[in-house]
Amino acid sequence: MTDQTTDRADNDRMFGTFSYHKGGRVVRMMEHMLTKETFNKGLTAYLVDMEYSAAKEDDLFLSLEAVTLEDGTYNGRIFFSEAMKSWTNQAGLPVVHVIKEGGDLTFDQRWLRDKETDREWHIPLTYTSVLPTSDWPNTHPEDWLPPGSVLTKVDVVEATAPVVVNVQGTGYYRVNYDKANWLALATDHMMIHCFNRAQIICDVAALYELDLVTQEVRDAELGYIDQQTEWGPSTPMSSVS
Repeated sequence: MTDQTTDRADNDRMFGTFSYHKGGRVVRMMEHMLTKETFNKGLTAYLVDMEYSAAKEDDLFLSLEAVTLEDGTYNGRIFFSEAMKSWTNQAGLPVVHVIKEGGDLTFDQRWLRDKETDREWHIPLTYTSVLPTSDWPNTHPEDWLPPGSVLTKVDVVEATAPVVVNVQGTGYYRVNYDKANWLALATDHMMIHCFNRAQIICDVAALYELDLVTQEVRDAELGYIDQQTEWGPSTPMSSVS
């Protein structure tokens, strides 16, 4: 974050527990955006280059960017460092709205609180149909949703199966689907990766509190919460049940 701290409240906001939680999530997102191998290679280069020196976020981003150019693993539409600053230089997180029509997907983004329209992000998009053959390990971005745009992808998912966006919850954003897809996810929940089941529980609970989903959608998604035995989807139970 680039804001200056002027009092104790600013200090708590900048360096409180939430900042460290967000930092971990953003680092995880970068690893999946670039692939683990490229990320580790770039991190090693950063540590070697900055040994015994003071560092700022640009130094890390530029080291990672240089390695992605060598490896060809970053598929964003702008420089990696510019994309990442949309995450580090503003507070909050986005919600990606998804409309599924057959095999087509349409994406747009808003700030989660939807009060300041100038907060927008460069968002890595991953998605998969919920099928026995779903490719859950593939967390490299399929595409990007830039600020101020609506993205439509034609015939990219199975027309008759629900879709999950943000595979394994690697992106630092919430997802809101159209009602039909929400209800279909509740029906097919045991075919969904455990991390995405956790994501769905957290997302629908947060979106309901902001009146972005209906009681029907919330109840459908949380209706299977007591059936969860794996660590990922079991963790958010106490806060939303």
